[in-house]
Amino acid sequence: MLPPAPRWTRRALLLAGAAASLPARAQQRAFTLGLLTQADDSRYAARALQQAFPDAPSGRSAPAAELALNDSLVTLQLAGWSPARLLPVEAASAADLAAATQRLLQRGTRHILLELPAAGVAAVAAATAGRDVILFNTAAPEDALRGAQCAPHLLHTLPSHAMQMDAIAQLLVARKWIRPLVLVGPLPGTSCCWRPGSAARSASACAAWRNAPSRPPAARASASRRTRGC
Repeated sequence: MLPPAPRWTRRALLLAGAAASLPARAQQRAFTLGLLTQADDSRYAARALQQAFPDAPSGRSAPAAELALNDSLVTLQLAGWSPARLLPVEAASAADLAAATQRLLQRGTRHILLELPAAGVAAVAAATAGRDVILFNTAAPEDALRGAQCAPHLLHTLPSHAMQMDAIAQLLVARKWIRPLVLVGPLPGTSCCWRPGSAARSASACAAWRNAPSRPPAARASASRRTRGC
């Protein structure tokens, strides 16, 4: 057995280890998460929030983003990032989104949450094409953002209208509900989910439901006559 190391040797080793860790700490990168909002977004008007409709926003997402950053603090530090901070920027209108996005990029922000209408998400994605930035769509479920307006640096944290309709169609199949009631309002946004183009992805599920082999032929024929658009 080797004799214990002198006290000064142990102290020197501790000091050497501490000194070796200093460059790693100095090389930590600052992590800034941007949050881009639009002041005139009608979904977040005071009256709309008070009505608290199902599947409608209940408020802005800044508190949730702060909570997510706190939950990710240890992971970020282990990956070489310094303590994270949220940088919210609000554009007065859609016309100011490009300038607001540029302010975030100039401050070194490379991850941006977009709490915007679909048109604003598409505009920001087009304005940042080819830039070193990742966008997160957190509030626009429109199908076009995953289709014609899809961008490689745009990710989505909520289901699209097509995904929602597919889930509803699968629920109808599972419950064997053969006569669903569809209520359509006067505004364009209330009927978007039931137009032929946006409901195309759920058509196969609807057909499978109407023609399920486990159901009698008379019931299948009746369902085909009575149901429209699933």
